[in-house]
Amino acid sequence: MSKQRNIVAYPAIFEPSDVTKDRFTITFPDVPDAISQGDGFTQSLAMAAEVLELSLYDVDELPEVSPLVDIEKPSDSSIILCISIDLERAAEDVLVP
Repeated sequence: MSKQRNIVAYPAIFEPSDVTKDRFTITFPDVPDAISQGDGFTQSLAMAAEVLELSLYDVDELPEVSPLVDIEKPSDSSIILCISIDLERAAEDVLVP
């Protein structure tokens, strides 16, 4: 028997650091509280998924998703990607004290 999945995807903005080219700040226009950083693009992708999971795993109503074409890049070096997460798995993984 397979587990139920609840996959959602939100656009994220990866903004390179002014000081270190390999460090990124990640923000989600539709989830303003979801902000993270990562060293290198691989870690930044993982951090983006983690902060999105922590921001959404227990909300009653998910924020509306903006179309990618409506999101403005803060700078020419910014990268916009959709980050997908499984909310069912995230809820299982979160440890609440």
